[in-house]
Amino acid sequence: MTLDSIKAWKKNTVALEAAIDGIGVETGHKCIDCGHCTPIWGSMTDHFVKNHEGKDVKEFTEAGIPMQAPFGGELKKWFEIIDSSAMEVDEENESAWEAVKVLLTKRRRKARASTGREENVRLLNGFVARTRWDILIEGHDKKQLRALAAITKEKDPLHKVMEVSEKYFMEISDKLRVGDVLLRRKIESEG
Repeated sequence: MTLDSIKAWKKNTVALEAAIDGIGVETGHKCIDCGHCTPIWGSMTDHFVKNHEGKDVKEFTEAGIPMQAPFGGELKKWFEIIDSSAMEVDEENESAWEAVKVLLTKRRRKARASTGREENVRLLNGFVARTRWDILIEGHDKKQLRALAAITKEKDPLHKVMEVSEKYFMEISDKLRVGDVLLRRKIESEG
């Protein structure tokens, strides 16, 4: 991709169909007139002073829009991420069902944005859907949880505890396997 092709893409593209993996998504403000997006309110007011003189910023701005900036530096431009499952409600829409679907989609998007979790269990993987770990770890430090769940290394103090306990249970199971039959039956009957 050349610099000229990036500039042409930036000039011709208004919104992204889906978020680009590996680039952070932020919420911000969108100008209803021209589609200009920015996560900073001060930038939006500057945009209105320069480009839409005399128009009320609050009246012609939509808030809470998900957006990404794929490039930095002089190529930086924020693009709105269009939710492909959402449609705008058309006032002249004959189908009531289409209008209801749109309203439900908007409500789901607002709920997901406010809680930060996916409400539709079908969109989660099977394990997370069964355990609902996304709810359990909500509000906790993810880096600290990853460190706790990581496999211990040989130099960690818990590694020695793990080795000793594994050896202890292996010895017990060996003694039970080759030990007295009457003792084994008594242990199994009380278990």
